[in-house]
Amino acid sequence: MQDLTPPREGDPYEVELPGYRRSVALRRAGDTLIAYLDFLNDRPLVRACADRLAERLAELDDVDLLVAPEAGAIALCFLVAERLDVPHVIARKRSRDYMPMAALSVPVQSITALKPEILVLDADAAARLDGRRVALLDTVISTGSTMGAVERLAGMAGAQVTRRVVAFTEGDPRTADERLVSLGALPVFPASPVAGTGAEAPA
Repeated sequence: MQDLTPPREGDPYEVELPGYRRSVALRRAGDTLIAYLDFLNDRPLVRACADRLAERLAELDDVDLLVAPEAGAIALCFLVAERLDVPHVIARKRSRDYMPMAALSVPVQSITALKPEILVLDADAAARLDGRRVALLDTVISTGSTMGAVERLAGMAGAQVTRRVVAFTEGDPRTADERLVSLGALPVFPASPVAGTGAEAPA
């Protein structure tokens, strides 16, 4: 008999790739439940995704450089770039005193961020993108706001964006984007009301 119980926060969800499986927990993100993938701390997950994404990109052969946003995609970007033997650039989420002058910046509102942020490239990083064929890389794409901000930033630096690369899409599979390279799609479930409030959690 099919289990019709709605998913709840903390329930397990099985993530599968060829030759790799990981059970992760469902976590609340606004008024939805998402499969929480810890790309900052789960080394086996990051390595498995990096191996498979690098294989896909090597077959396409149209990427000179990778660009990823700080911070969750840093480890994945480093490993994919290493496997492809191409350079990479990380778009920072704020300028710091020890960085060279911030040359380019764009606003971004991620689905998991509590407030609007910015993405920044210093002058040296922006110069590395100029005239290059670049792949934008992130861990998961949901609304597409972060990927869109990175693409605007790369375009401002003079790069040609040939690929948008993610380990997983979330919810909408975005099959219409011919540049998209992903390993699979993750579901999004509606979250139950927060206990004691009778209302959904704020986005």
